[in-house]
Amino acid sequence: MAASAKDLKLFRIAMSAIGAGLLFRAVWIASTGEAVIHGRRHTSIYHGQEALLWAGLFACFGVALFGAWSRKGSIAGMWIGFWLIAGIALVLLPAYS
Repeated sequence: MAASAKDLKLFRIAMSAIGAGLLFRAVWIASTGEAVIHGRRHTSIYHGQEALLWAGLFACFGVALFGAWSRKGSIAGMWIGFWLIAGIALVLLPAYS
């Protein structure tokens, strides 16, 4: 059964709200220079350059969620895929170089 236009709009608004929250978190990390990441059993605190990498990751993931506004599924998939890969590469490339 196909989703109604109202359901689709609600989904897009929800994804955009989550994306905006991730972008806000990225700005917060960049401005304070400290990232606190909570895991299941421990908490990691990152400062300086490492915190900026986390800010970039959150920003890329936030921008990716705005792809839900695309009318075509293929464009949305490419948008989301690009930003998710960019965010992961942003964190992993400095670690392996």
